[in-house]
Amino acid sequence: ARNDFAVEYRSKRCSLTPPPECFIGLIAPSKLLPDLTVEERGVLIPFFNAKMYLRAKRISGTAELVGDLKTPSFNGTMTFPLAEKLGFFGGPPGQNAFYAAFRDLESMVGLIDDLLNDKLADLEMLDLSVVSVDGTNVPVDKRDKTGSIGTGSRGTFFGHKSSIACDARCFPLHCELDTGHCSDLKMFSDTLAPVKDVANRVGDDIWCVVADAAYSDLSVLSQVESMNAVPIVDINPKNSVLLKELKEKGIELQKFTKKALKAASRELKLKIRDVLRSISKKRSSQVPIDEKKSILRALTRLVGERMLLNGLSTTELQIAEHLRLELLTLRRKIRSSGTPYEKEIGLSALAYGTIEWLLIYSIRGQNEGINGLLKKRGDLIGDGQHTSWLIGRKTLSNRQTMDSIGIKHVACVKFIVT
Repeated sequence: ARNDFAVEYRSKRCSLTPPPECFIGLIAPSKLLPDLTVEERGVLIPFFNAKMYLRAKRISGTAELVGDLKTPSFNGTMTFPLAEKLGFFGGPPGQNAFYAAFRDLESMVGLIDDLLNDKLADLEMLDLSVVSVDGTNVPVDKRDKTGSIGTGSRGTFFGHKSSIACDARCFPLHCELDTGHCSDLKMFSDTLAPVKDVANRVGDDIWCVVADAAYSDLSVLSQVESMNAVPIVDINPKNSVLLKELKEKGIELQKFTKKALKAASRELKLKIRDVLRSISKKRSSQVPIDEKKSILRALTRLVGERMLLNGLSTTELQIAEHLRLELLTLRRKIRSSGTPYEKEIGLSALAYGTIEWLLIYSIRGQNEGINGLLKKRGDLIGDGQHTSWLIGRKTLSNRQTMDSIGIKHVACVKFIVT
């Protein structure tokens, strides 16, 4: 099936969804569900195939999947082709059987998630040079007694807080779920620590960790640097006049740096990460953090200057250079007269708002892409609505990780077959 699909894909040069057979056998059942007997695995594996197929086809719900499975074919006798291809040789199960089997599978997600992360690394699909962490709200119905009142970008809500860590290619490496009142800061450590474990397990070096202003805190910077990575974090000025001035000037500069970044070629945008991974491969041990900062400054400056020259007019270049000088003056002011807190937050390795800083920070958008996938087609995050069909934090947490597994499983299959 994979060979046939590859031929079709290459000969027609169009976007195709792999057939169901392609999603079977990516990971051996004995590794996928090692704690179950052969008979128990035989029952659950077709449901796992169906769960991955549901994600691959972007089917919006279990009921729609069951409807597809029960679509018959008449060729002398009545058969159910999709059910057969996924492994339901006794015919398509009913809807309740799917809900029960999916809950069983979701209770085993931890090991499966690790297997998929290792599989992505084996296929050289992971890019851990830059890791991003971000949170989002999961509003739920008030029948869910495990939820609580929290505050998010859209105001107050009742439910849970989701926190996801992604690699530079948008793969969700680890997901955490806590009550709504839990801050992003409190979830940061539990979200990032498993990513470091993945990096150690596959032998990769994390160069940078990117996060938004919600993580502008000394505890975050300290934790990132303790794992030998450079923090690239948006600034939350809080009560600091100097940091507020720095952020305002950086936002003003970003009007030009964002334009240059948007106009740059994909190859140029990827160049920095390619070079960082190349350096890591050549070194027998991790690059020390001070050396990482020095390399990042030189590399991003070199690539950033090319982007500015190619993406801005002469007048825009002059304005951007003037704003950059004003921003660097503010950094010198913080260095000479700022408090320890202001120095730690304001004097990051890459100057806030510059093209160098934006080159790395822009990767944070990967998390928003993952949240978008979960909102539009998953059963986890309602798009501005309550998630009333799943009750309980543990249930929601398992579903979130299973959705993450689905994204990675489909990515592995599409990579292999194309």
